[in-house]
Amino acid sequence: MKSRASSFPCLFIGFLATLLVNTLLLHHSYKEFEDDYQHKADLLFNSTHDMLLQHKIILNALRSLFSASAIVTKEEFNIFSEELLKIKSAVAFTLDDDHRVKYISDPDFQSEILAGKVQVGSDGKLEYLMDGFSSLIVNIDEPNMPFLVYAISHQRVQQRLEQHKGICAQLTIGETYFTNEYCHNEDANWLTSFFKYQGSDSASLPEYKKKYSISAWSIAPAGRTYELCLLVLFITAMVMSLSVLLSLKMRNHMRFTQLAIETRSKFALLSSINHEIRTPINAVLGYSQMLKDSDYCDVSGRDTLDKIIWSANLLNSVAENTLNFSKAEAGHLSLDYRDINFFDELNAINDYYNAFSQTHDKRLVMRIQADMTEYISLDSTKFFQLTTNFINNAFKYSSGKEVVFDISLKSVAGQDFVRVAVKDTGKGMSAESMKAITHPFNTDPDSSSISQSGIGIGLYTCKKVIEEVGGHIRIRSRVNKGTLVLFRFPYRQISSKVSDSEIQASNHDGSSQSQVGNVINLHKVSDRNTGQESNRFSVVAANLRLNTEKHIPGVAHSTPANLSHITKARYADVSLLLVDDNRFNLEVCSSILETGGFKVSSFQDEDEAFDAFKTSTPQIVVMDYRLAKTDGISLIGEMRLLQTENVHYFILSANDKSEIANADVYPDISFLQKPLNLEVFMQLLDLKVKLA
Repeated sequence: MKSRASSFPCLFIGFLATLLVNTLLLHHSYKEFEDDYQHKADLLFNSTHDMLLQHKIILNALRSLFSASAIVTKEEFNIFSEELLKIKSAVAFTLDDDHRVKYISDPDFQSEILAGKVQVGSDGKLEYLMDGFSSLIVNIDEPNMPFLVYAISHQRVQQRLEQHKGICAQLTIGETYFTNEYCHNEDANWLTSFFKYQGSDSASLPEYKKKYSISAWSIAPAGRTYELCLLVLFITAMVMSLSVLLSLKMRNHMRFTQLAIETRSKFALLSSINHEIRTPINAVLGYSQMLKDSDYCDVSGRDTLDKIIWSANLLNSVAENTLNFSKAEAGHLSLDYRDINFFDELNAINDYYNAFSQTHDKRLVMRIQADMTEYISLDSTKFFQLTTNFINNAFKYSSGKEVVFDISLKSVAGQDFVRVAVKDTGKGMSAESMKAITHPFNTDPDSSSISQSGIGIGLYTCKKVIEEVGGHIRIRSRVNKGTLVLFRFPYRQISSKVSDSEIQASNHDGSSQSQVGNVINLHKVSDRNTGQESNRFSVVAANLRLNTEKHIPGVAHSTPANLSHITKARYADVSLLLVDDNRFNLEVCSSILETGGFKVSSFQDEDEAFDAFKTSTPQIVVMDYRLAKTDGISLIGEMRLLQTENVHYFILSANDKSEIANADVYPDISFLQKPLNLEVFMQLLDLKVKLA
């Protein structure tokens, strides 16, 4: 509704612009046509006045001839009047007292003159009637010839009027009416009649008691009128089209703005929901790990805690997938490349499914390219999420004992990719189920409710994420033969070989998503069960050395219990201020940090924490990003203004660093993701102390 209201001014302005332009155009054209008519009318009026004035002068000259001489002979009259009147197609002759013709200026008109007759007009004056002539009788001073008749040829007058083109000329002399051919113009219609112009003029000969009048009218040429109408229609269509397009653009802009606002709101909502979900998950993971590491938990209890940790990690992965799906839908998803030991990442994935294999009659068989590069730059978090999503589906639907996980490095069109293949031996996917990769919320209506689960966005989510970051995915499935998922995920090569410690240090500025831990060597062995792959891949399953305390990207783990006593002693009695508005996370983090030897002061209220900072400046500050009254970065900014010695600051949040606004603006603040991994924290602290 708002977009419609905002587009209305565009339409209104377009209407006004169209009206203004067309009005100016019509006014200009009307004046142009009027000027053309006025020019022609002036020529007509002036020409007619000149013609009648010339006849008046000739008539006066003839009268003067008779007045100047006592007796005018016929020869004198003929000589004087013949050449004078011939060019005007007029004739003059005299009448005696009996109204008989005496002298004739031009004998060629004798027959027409003799055919005429004299009569008394309505005004009591004499008139001489001649076909094709208009005559005027005047008295002259001549014995036996008291009357002089001056006759004007109608043909000559008509020819004079026909010389005026493009205008209707209507001349009235006495009772005689003349019109030219244009007056019978048949081109006039309702359209051209809008451009009709007319005018009139009149004059009189008082000495001869004669009057004449002339009127004229003209219409705009039909061709030019049609051109004007087409131009008006074109301007109307063009301006209104532009206004409509502008209004649509404004409406679309408003919609896009609204969509952008809604998208940002959705991101904020999802980020908040993920934060709220991950916060209790982190507490569950922390308390579970604390129980598992305690002396009060037996073997059976540890197995139960492993299942709790497994389920919590799955729930955390669902939250991550939902956020990534929303980012991919809006085109805001990007890769966070980090230098990693790729073998460690693969070892972590295998470790992730080790606990699952212990409680289920299925195992993951990992095949790794024999000559694969050990160190690459990769967004390990998203790679882990995508890979585990497909492996989870394979474990869920596979009817066999094994799920094959095949990894290799490829280069396609100059772009480096990690090629992943996940193969199961389940019942396969139906054609209807395959649509889920391109159509979200699509499920197979023919499958039973027992075998069908979810709402149908898993495959679609993975496809959107993979394609958004520049990868590619294909799925091959046959009924009762299983399903093969192939996807390519971008990576970057590292120019020079780096050590694991350097990789760990470079990744410590992010969060607990970075890869940490000791170097894990993958044993290269031949796959005796699959001879065709023996030269290319090494099968690592039972032969892969596992580290149960190793951090897995995208999955929450706690602190390794075997942290060295030397490390603990190095930071013994170091003052640390811990701030978190969630009491459970505060207890978990405080317990973990105390196992590292730190002297921890924990606060749930940020005001109390700030007062404690002012009283005795701690050496280390670890605080949550989202606090009840402010955010962690703002509170750190206030603490910096009061610090009197060097303080190491850490942000510990359930959110990833990419979800924290302007995180990159604060390079001296280290960002960690809950739950707290003490090994990551110690390594990062060592790096900060070394740089200081």
